[in-house]
Amino acid sequence: MEDSCDGPVTLDKEVKFIVFRSSLQQLLRWCHCPSCGSVDFTHTSKNIGTLLLVTVCCGSCYKKSTWQSQPYIGPYPAGNILLSASLLFAGATATTFLRVLTHMNIASISGRTFFRHQSSILQPAVQRVWKKEQMELFAVLMMEDRKLVLGGDGRADSPGHSAKYGTYTALEVPSNVIIDIQQVQSNECGGSYHMELEGLRRSVAAVEEEGLSIGTIITDRHRQIAKWIRTELPEVQHLYDIWHVAKGISRKLESLAKQKECDAIKPWIRSVVNHLYWSAVSTESGHGDLVAEKWMSEDLRLRQEGKLRFKIRYPKFKKGGYTVCKVSSEPTYGYVQRLMEEVLGHCSGEKGQAAVTVAVPPTLSSAFEHPDKESAIQGHTTRFRVHDP
Repeated sequence: MEDSCDGPVTLDKEVKFIVFRSSLQQLLRWCHCPSCGSVDFTHTSKNIGTLLLVTVCCGSCYKKSTWQSQPYIGPYPAGNILLSASLLFAGATATTFLRVLTHMNIASISGRTFFRHQSSILQPAVQRVWKKEQMELFAVLMMEDRKLVLGGDGRADSPGHSAKYGTYTALEVPSNVIIDIQQVQSNECGGSYHMELEGLRRSVAAVEEEGLSIGTIITDRHRQIAKWIRTELPEVQHLYDIWHVAKGISRKLESLAKQKECDAIKPWIRSVVNHLYWSAVSTESGHGDLVAEKWMSEDLRLRQEGKLRFKIRYPKFKKGGYTVCKVSSEPTYGYVQRLMEEVLGHCSGEKGQAAVTVAVPPTLSSAFEHPDKESAIQGHTTRFRVHDP
């Protein structure tokens, strides 16, 4: 290990190490009293999460001194808050990672501490950073003075019509940036089927509240969304995402190819889908008739531009077939640095932080009557009780 002479390093960038207790005890034997220099001393230690505190009592002058394994960030041990922040910002599962540390017998925070950090410090920091980025983006779009082209899609926490949460993401297509994200709970809109429409409504409202005008909305073929845009936003052009259209056609062709005497369709499915993509991508927006003419033509082609990197995958559902995928560049996770700076600034109290209030909808079970705990337990246990005749 080499010492750096490039100046001070922030706590989140400073290198950390895993140190064994036996190595620390060996290091303490080389120490002496800072007051009288005596090597006759006793020490006691305790840990607060990842923080180790060692109290040394001199046997000659009886003075006590304390050594800590890490600095504090305000009232929080740096290692504790940085561990919680790193877990959340990496998208890792806290319970699993903390169990790994437990198996290694590494002193760490508890799951309860992590969730307390998450609710009181980390989530507000994420919302502040996101809101700041969003406002800056809205300001740039306002200066461009044009109608926005929004591409939106929703996803749920589970398939089918029994999902509890849904998130709707709105992309400003020409800028290729996410401008809004909405989270919807199923009991806010009458069921999980309606969550995608509710997410779009909220995203459109958030954009229009900033004085921005929407010219085009691109979505999947959700019938509720199509009707809502047609009735509530008649001046907005509604387009369907070609990916969803191609997926629907591919599924229908695959189903047809399984029928008797229709297996000759299977080798053509990939070419048909590629031709559909080419018909839409190679045509300027607003020329639907030209797209239809290209689609009905017999010239099936796939246009490839630039020098891209590809790899071949063999997914299980292809049953021996393959898929050619683009090799994307590795993510930089640059947003993590901004989030860390926000967390450290909040904990150290260097700048005042505005309180972030989020309207939390009632839980799904709140609409039902809750039984008394003792009665429920008694009713559960009596099912297995054998009564004498």
